[in-house]
Amino acid sequence: MSNPSNIPLSSLSQLARQAVQDGEEHYKNKKTVVDPNSNHGTANQKSIFVAKEFLEKASPTFLKSDIAKDDDRFVKVGRSVQDLVSLSSDDGDEKGEEVLKMGLQNVVEQCDILALGDLKLPKVRFGKTEIQMPIATLGCMRFQQTWAKNIDSMDKVNPKVQENMFNIFLLLLT
Repeated sequence: MSNPSNIPLSSLSQLARQAVQDGEEHYKNKKTVVDPNSNHGTANQKSIFVAKEFLEKASPTFLKSDIAKDDDRFVKVGRSVQDLVSLSSDDGDEKGEEVLKMGLQNVVEQCDILALGDLKLPKVRFGKTEIQMPIATLGCMRFQQTWAKNIDSMDKVNPKVQENMFNIFLLLLT
């Protein structure tokens, strides 16, 4: 897929730099909030801001899609844009600019693909049953709150961990 939003790569670079600059300016005098368990922390809010600013012109289809209701996606896009701009600024040469353009094109392509909402997981035959099972890894080891044996009932599980599990399964089923 090649730049479905039909934006020249040099313009993507300009959009990204402007979005990062606007994010810096917007959050410059705001009180820093640290909240590693949600998207309410300043760093995540800034990433969301940068993503929305960038995608407004780079992938408006994404912003109109159902996936745009998920702030986690915006955090990932915003961090990617910020990191790519930072890396290209560190290099300060043609190679850094080329990496920025290609990286931003990749971000836009991924957003456009997600906006289509027509993603299918590959499937394989499961055992002798011939049931077609989707190939997916969920990183289930990370689902647990702890490996310790002190949690012997659900009332001892942190509600945020339970909510996270519920949201993961909800996403898988939709």
